[in-house]
Amino acid sequence: MALRIPRFEDTSCLILTVCGLVEDEKSPLPKLMKDRDECVAAIRIAKKPAFLQLAAGGKKGRHLHVDCALQKFFPKTKMPEATCRKQDIIDVLAAMEGTAIDAGISAGFEIKTSDLPERGLINSFASEQRSAGMSLKLTGGRLDIEGSPVTRLIWTLRRNTVFVRLEAERKETVDDDYLARTLSWIHAQFDLFVLGKTPDENA
Repeated sequence: MALRIPRFEDTSCLILTVCGLVEDEKSPLPKLMKDRDECVAAIRIAKKPAFLQLAAGGKKGRHLHVDCALQKFFPKTKMPEATCRKQDIIDVLAAMEGTAIDAGISAGFEIKTSDLPERGLINSFASEQRSAGMSLKLTGGRLDIEGSPVTRLIWTLRRNTVFVRLEAERKETVDDDYLARTLSWIHAQFDLFVLGKTPDENA
């Protein structure tokens, strides 16, 4: 397997998580991970330090969890420590190639507050209200969404930036491109829900 690492440099994404139950009850995952709960590899994405993590769990050991994140996502006090090589993780995923999973997807994005559309979802809730000499402004929130693969949008305003986490669900298949494909899909959802861009505008 020639696993394609997501191209974070082309996005505003800092972390991508793809996890879910492996549908095949005869999956080799429990045996592959029987001696360790997780593997963390130090990697580079566009010359920037990053981490790739693989974990397995659940009652039958068939829950596959993969994180890919830029180092700058983590506070200095919670920096992951590498416990394996990138190839060790690829070897496990290669043994899982072709496996279908009910994937839960989570991605964290950071953009300048000035890049938020004036009439977008976040600004519509975060507008400042003034009354009797007081100023009120919502600096974070959570939207639960029904009828869409995207199920939740969580956001936090910082000084000049906003951090947004999108959560979603969809079927996936483990292969060379599944992480890169998932990032491309969830970033399109970010463009739609947060930036208000239609697919045609993203083309």
